Amino acid sequence: MAADGVGVAAVTASLDTSPAASSRPGRLRIAIQIERFDPRGGGAEAYAARLAKGLVALGDEVTVITSEAADSIEGVRVVRVPGPRHPKFLRALAFARGSAAAVRAGGYDIVHALGKSLGMNILNPHGGVESIWLEQERRSHPPGLSRAWWTFKRYLSPRHYVIQAVIARQYRHPGVLRFVALSPAIKEAMTRVHGIAPAMISVLPNGVDTARFRPAVDVAERSVVAARLGLPSGTLIFLFVANNFRLKGLRPLLEALGWAAKERPAPPAFLLVVLGRGDAERYRRIAAGFGIGDRVEFRGPVTGIEEWYRAADGYFHPSFFDACSLSLPEAMASGLPVLASRHDGSSELVESDRNGYMIDDPENLGELHEGLRLFFDAGWRHQMGAAARACLLKRPAPDPAAAMRGIYLEALAATPAAGRTGDKPQTAQRKTEDANRPGL
Repeated sequence: MAADGVGVAAVTASLDTSPAASSRPGRLRIAIQIERFDPRGGGAEAYAARLAKGLVALGDEVTVITSEAADSIEGVRVVRVPGPRHPKFLRALAFARGSAAAVRAGGYDIVHALGKSLGMNILNPHGGVESIWLEQERRSHPPGLSRAWWTFKRYLSPRHYVIQAVIARQYRHPGVLRFVALSPAIKEAMTRVHGIAPAMISVLPNGVDTARFRPAVDVAERSVVAARLGLPSGTLIFLFVANNFRLKGLRPLLEALGWAAKERPAPPAFLLVVLGRGDAERYRRIAAGFGIGDRVEFRGPVTGIEEWYRAADGYFHPSFFDACSLSLPEAMASGLPVLASRHDGSSELVESDRNGYMIDDPENLGELHEGLRLFFDAGWRHQMGAAARACLLKRPAPDPAAAMRGIYLEALAATPAAGRTGDKPQTAQRKTEDANRPGL
């Protein structure tokens, strides 16, 4: 199926033009590709802003190639790729094509892709491996009509096939010098799904500032912080932080907490505080349906997230998928016991009954309920929270810009290789055949 008459292969042929390679250790000309650039945002947007700012501080020349910029950073040049806002598949197609054109015009040493763009020599997909995300996204919808309807819409969407074509080009392109994974789990998935040689993949997880994210020094500080945030005293405060309530497992969490509430109608009472963007009204109704409507509060996006961790007693993150969540290590650094899912790349930090509790499947309500019950034990919470903090203190976070710059220099100094297990380097003839292959 062609996208509005435009063959994706013809559009993405520009990927065969790689950025200029240079191994000089001095000032680098760096481009960061991200579809939406917002220094005030979260996830990949926040990371792109921190990285750009850090690289400028190290003396490099930094350009952000984006289709939409909500703000700017001093010293960072922004190149906007034009394209329609709707329909979504044409927007994705325009960014893929425009990002490669911007690379050809820029003459950069390094082009660092954080999403579905083309022309890069460093591929660092902050959403993880697409096929795994797709399956977990599907599973995050309740079984039955909701799941079937999502699957039907997804696989009829032209945007889905545009994205799949762009991703296939990204992983096959011989000009990619290094792949960067957010977690060991994502590295393994890159090798298993896309055939990338492990030696071509660097792992650089999200880091946490353990000075900013710390426990309250004493009960008095915790009480002052809780009061400032409007949290009730004499109540266990549990946190859930996400901008996608469904994918991060809020519905099964509410159902399992409903079971827990029926077990303990007497004190200690608990309150689940939900932070972030999402359909609060829908989940209020779900919470009420599980009998805990009065035990869940939705506070929306907040600033000073470290204070919320400091005022809490535990953190729940039963995610269906996370490449490498930032909230989980933030909570652990803040001295909170955590409940995590193995589908989160950050869960490599968690060991059940050593510094928290790990679940295998958010859909397994029995397993989830069993873990939640532990959080009502004050001794267990104290022991796990102290161990969680100690775990993060043993893993000091590298400066992200300096660490990534080191990867850039290693990649530029290395001899480009095919980088695929059991695969031969692409020849010029094969590259031309790939570029001319019919589109979707």
